[in-house]
Amino acid sequence: HHTCWRRSESQGYCPWHLLEYSRSRVATEVAEQTTGPEEKKLQQKFSEELVSTEKSYIKALESATKGFVQRLRVHLQLGYAILTQDEISICFQNIEDILNLHQKLYDELQNLAQDKQLLSPAFGETMAKYTPFMRLYNVYYIRYESSLQTIQELRKKNKSFSQFLDVSEKVEGQEI
Repeated sequence: HHTCWRRSESQGYCPWHLLEYSRSRVATEVAEQTTGPEEKKLQQKFSEELVSTEKSYIKALESATKGFVQRLRVHLQLGYAILTQDEISICFQNIEDILNLHQKLYDELQNLAQDKQLLSPAFGETMAKYTPFMRLYNVYYIRYESSLQTIQELRKKNKSFSQFLDVSEKVEGQEI
């Protein structure tokens, strides 16, 4: 069993899933309403949910990078290698790049939400600005299964890695 860093009910959605969310009940209600205080309430609700889910997704990515990747690198730097740098790269791919992307996107979405501009053309412009960078997910998705397989194989043959994962998963509150 593993936690998908892309989406979970408790952690929210990444922007890749915004299209899915945009088809949700709240987004549909916002689109159908054209005037009045109800529209403003729905827009506010949509804005809050959008920013909240992005924030939750970042927390999950931070947990993965700090709880697993960075700790493995520190072990390696201190001479207590659990995995080689190549094995770390294979297992965790470009998750740090994805985290950096989402932190920047979150900052801009939060600014738009604070300025009540989240459902304005500025939102579309912001998303269009970040769309080319979503290519980072191509590498992630293409290598996802092989990464999981590598993690499972290393967990079986490398007792130190298995113990590291057991402890890290307990500390982080999520499985790899």
